[in-house]
Amino acid sequence: PAKRPRPRATDYEAEAQEVMKLAAVIYKGQVMTKTAYPGKLMEKTWASDAWNTAASKLDIELAYTSEIINLLTRYSWNLRGEVKNAARANVQGAFGFKSGASAVTQAGNRKRALQLRCARTFTYGVIDDNPELNDGLYEAEILQIVINRVFYKSSEDDGISLADVYDPFPVPGLALVLTAIQCAIDEWDTGAFASVTFSEEAYSAVYEQHLQELNAYELESGEDHVVKDISQTLSRYHAKAPLPSVKDNSSLTATAISDAVASYKRRKAA
Repeated sequence: PAKRPRPRATDYEAEAQEVMKLAAVIYKGQVMTKTAYPGKLMEKTWASDAWNTAASKLDIELAYTSEIINLLTRYSWNLRGEVKNAARANVQGAFGFKSGASAVTQAGNRKRALQLRCARTFTYGVIDDNPELNDGLYEAEILQIVINRVFYKSSEDDGISLADVYDPFPVPGLALVLTAIQCAIDEWDTGAFASVTFSEEAYSAVYEQHLQELNAYELESGEDHVVKDISQTLSRYHAKAPLPSVKDNSSLTATAISDAVASYKRRKAA
């Protein structure tokens, strides 16, 4: 199909915003699939590629400017911040940190933070007082919660619009989520919540360690490809994913009602 005519001054801004919106999604996909901490040159390369790809997909002839590139590269720290905010919003409830100024409460929070970091306990689906008995590595529910909040907020969010990027959920992106959760746990180290800056200086090495461990787990799992399987689950188990057609089994059956009546009578008589 023929290209749209070059935009006039009156409609330049609207078309530039349209390209920028898609380019930002494409750029963030690079952050999630390649590295959460790209260097300056890499950021600029990703930004220019993202703009050109978006303009081509939208069939809009519009060259980027240095200002546009600078705006796009901001999405590296913007996305890291969004993931961290989602982690912070959910860590307290997920892991039982308690608000309060009492010495007992704060001691409990300090102990909990220490336990969760020990042997990557916070990454497990089943947590035991003995870390050796933890089960379900990288199956912690908070991983799905954070991912849903950032990438699947609506049917038009990044995880849906770029399904080829986010299904399975990219391992470098999963490493970023793990790093953000660890930072949110660090905010309870003193026993009371205290904000911790999710800076590259403080957490890029933590990110690399998580990425290395994810890759080691995948390698060790051999043909089972455990990390890939987990990543596929993370990209599909969310409210905005298409639901399979299944028989509605949400209603109470006559047997269930009868059993409930019998149970109620037994408890009343006791």
